[in-house]
Amino acid sequence: MKNSSKQVWLGLAITVVADSFGQIIWKSLASRLPDTDHIPTLVLAAADMPVFWILMGILLAQLFLWMTVLKRADLSFAQPITSLSYIGVGLLSWLCLGEQWNGRSVMSVILILIGVALVSSQKVADS
Repeated sequence: MKNSSKQVWLGLAITVVADSFGQIIWKSLASRLPDTDHIPTLVLAAADMPVFWILMGILLAQLFLWMTVLKRADLSFAQPITSLSYIGVGLLSWLCLGEQWNGRSVMSVILILIGVALVSSQKVADS
């Protein structure tokens, strides 16, 4: 495996982890906001919470990492790999938020894994 290929895989892995944790933080932030649809009130309330700034840092880091990955990889390869964050979000939602899984959730995870395996094996075969 070339050094550039290792960097792409590492970048994709970190992107998936950052997205998964970012979504959990986003949910945590949303549950602490006041019960209003007034955007300025929501923005001010969010900006007053340290978790908001942590989330903004994660999202900004993820953005720059994603741009770095896309400089080295085809979008048609990289984007499907990021669907692994659906699995990460599901697992973290279960572990951190107490959300429940059912048979459909498990089947969805299996299908995502099959799709990612097909995409990534095709790219490796093309290299």
